[in-house]
Amino acid sequence: FAARQGSARRVVRGRRRRERLAEVAKGP
Repeated sequence: FAARQGSARRVVRGRRRRERLAEVAKGP
């Protein structure tokens, strides 16, 4: 369970980072 939760948390973090990068690229 702990491992699974950590993996999910990692995925969420990556997704959020990807979204932020996309927004920044769209800005300029």
